[in-house]
Amino acid sequence: MLTIAAGVGGGSISTALFLFFFGFQFTEAVALSKATVFIGEATRFVLEMCRRSPIKGEAHKPLIHYEIAMLFLPTMLAGTVVGVVVNMYFPEWILLLFVVLVLL
Repeated sequence: MLTIAAGVGGGSISTALFLFFFGFQFTEAVALSKATVFIGEATRFVLEMCRRSPIKGEAHKPLIHYEIAMLFLPTMLAGTVVGVVVNMYFPEWILLLFVVLVLL
């Protein structure tokens, strides 16, 4: 069976769940969401790292395209740095407003 990983890892959904159903503060919900996504993705990586491509004629290639991952990593890290700086200087209600706007 071919599975394709795509998306944001469910971080926005888990943040909303932690906020509204479990009563965490915004910064706690974001931190828990990041930890949840990290654990899920690290587990998926370990399970998929030895698998090979199911495409006919490409069985020698790994399932994970490491070249694409290396292209995305710098921008993801830059986004993380910007997010940390924004989190330090903006009040919680503005951060919550940003999250709501992104989810719309």
